[in-house]
Amino acid sequence: MIQNFRFYDRFNSLMVYSSEYESLADFFEDYEKAVKGENAPVLIQSTGLNDKNGKEIFEGDLIKGKFGDIMSVLWDDGFASFCLSKPGWAYLHYFKEAVDAEKCEVIGNIYDNKELLNEKD
Repeated sequence: MIQNFRFYDRFNSLMVYSSEYESLADFFEDYEKAVKGENAPVLIQSTGLNDKNGKEIFEGDLIKGKFGDIMSVLWDDGFASFCLSKPGWAYLHYFKEAVDAEKCEVIGNIYDNKELLNEKD
């Protein structure tokens, strides 16, 4: 299975998906061409999981659990795993521990929808 990626183009406020390209090489070529410096693009990897609607879940996505709680998906280097974070949690949680991926819903991402993290349960 080919791993999917995306990058967030900060300069144009645009999410670019590898699935839109004929090859990963073409995708990474565009990633390298993106504006550098303070507007450097952010490379984002798929978790390999899908939400209840079949939408692919990526690092940086915001997901809503079955009880309406909103969590962000992030990569934890210490445990080499994708984790979930939520304001008020003392530590990170893993999929299945906090929520089953197929029971949650992707509602945005941390780049375009930061305001969703401020919503109350």
